[in-house]
Amino acid sequence: ILKKEVGELLSIRDFQLLLVAFSIGLAIFNSLLTVINQWLSPYGYSNDEAGLLGGVLILAGLVGAAVCAVVLDTYHNYRTVLKTCFCLVLIALSLLCVALAPNDFTLLACAFALMGFFTLPILPAVIENAVECTYPLPEETSSAVLFCTGNMIGIGFTLAMQSLVTLSHKDHPVTAANSFLVGSVIVCVLVLIPYNGQYKRLYAEKIQGEG
Repeated sequence: ILKKEVGELLSIRDFQLLLVAFSIGLAIFNSLLTVINQWLSPYGYSNDEAGLLGGVLILAGLVGAAVCAVVLDTYHNYRTVLKTCFCLVLIALSLLCVALAPNDFTLLACAFALMGFFTLPILPAVIENAVECTYPLPEETSSAVLFCTGNMIGIGFTLAMQSLVTLSHKDHPVTAANSFLVGSVIVCVLVLIPYNGQYKRLYAEKIQGEG
């Protein structure tokens, strides 16, 4: 049964687009947290400072995710929220790469907070979109496929980032690692342009309510 459900999921074009964008997004987030010490070290930041900035990223992300959940639950504008979040992540990540400079911890913390605030809301937005466009397939199946794929791709992204952060930083902010991160988010934004997942679950609930 599970194999059949996964096959049905992967045959839905809108879910395919969500899968690609979310997998890359999750891979970026995981790899960034994994190599944050090595990424910040060339700019003179200690492991403790890198740990604090990672905490800022996650804490701000939790706040953003909570706000996003309320917006989604209230307005049900799943597609708009998802595409907007990815666009804002692209802007926030670009600003973070520019802010990545020695002796400016406060600015860097603000940049990490902004990045986190717009990144973690992608999680509830993608899950809601996946549930809607794959209804009546089980929510657990679509979520499992999304996370498994994202975590597998995350391994490759982490290995890539571990290599890229060791390269020269003289071209800051256009370093190899920064270019890889920003380029990956650009791919996510482009992938989601044709995404037009239908709100099948909402429609079914509306019909049931009227009945």
